[in-house]
Amino acid sequence: MKVKKILMFSVVALLAMASMSFCEDPFMPMKISYSAMLNKWIMNLGWILVASLGFGLGTGIAIKIFDLISTDINEWEEVKKGNMGVVAILVSIIVMVGIIVVVSII
Repeated sequence: MKVKKILMFSVVALLAMASMSFCEDPFMPMKISYSAMLNKWIMNLGWILVASLGFGLGTGIAIKIFDLISTDINEWEEVKKGNMGVVAILVSIIVMVGIIVVVSII
């Protein structure tokens, strides 16, 4: 039940961000047609999909390359054991891929 609420909130937040992204000042009244607004929503949702696919693929490739480079250690076993150093490295890889994806889209 809690997951459904989180997903619904996420969808509403994404729609709100998509609707405000084409307006320079989101608190001023908009003078735009509904077809233009729908077109902008669809375009923004498309960019959201592109960003999520790029992030997913980029993260997978980066972690696989890191796994191939570090042959002396099994990262996933260390994560299961609770080794926070390895967890910090993997988190930093994920964050850096996210920054690269965001910068490449903007």
